[in-house]
Amino acid sequence: MRIFPVMAAACLFGISALSAPALAGGATPARIDTTKINPAPLYPADAQKRGEQGSVELSVYVGSAGQATGKVKVTKSSGFPDLDNSAIEAALGWHYLPATDANGDTRSAWAPLRIEFQPPPPPPPTKAVAKAAKGG
Repeated sequence: MRIFPVMAAACLFGISALSAPALAGGATPARIDTTKINPAPLYPADAQKRGEQGSVELSVYVGSAGQATGKVKVTKSSGFPDLDNSAIEAALGWHYLPATDANGDTRSAWAPLRIEFQPPPPPPPTKAVAKAAKGG
C-alpha cells in the first residue's frame, strides 16, 4: 500500500490507495493521479472540537477518462458522519487515472481509498511559556 501524506490547516491527513483486486495480463486498477494536486479534505471544525478522528474507506467509481462519476460507496465508516461526508466530498473532486485492460484500453472501475483524519500534534511550548513553567 502506498501512502500519500497531505497536510491541511489545523489537521493532518493520510490518504492511501487501498489494494485493488489483482487484474490479469498487465491491466491496472483505477487509482488516484498523484501527478495532480488533490486538495486535502476539510476537517470539519465541529468534528475537531468534539475530538472526532478516524479512517474512512471509500470506493469511488472512476470513468474511462479518469473522472469521478459521482458514485461513491463508504465501505468502512469512521463512525462520524461529518468525517465521512468530508471524505466523500474531497474524493469526488480529485483527479484519477482510469483502469486499463490487458490491451491498455481505459475502462470504468472502482478505485478504493482510505482517508485518515487526525488532529495535528500540539505545538511545542514557546520560550515565554517554558520560563513561566520554571518560575522564571
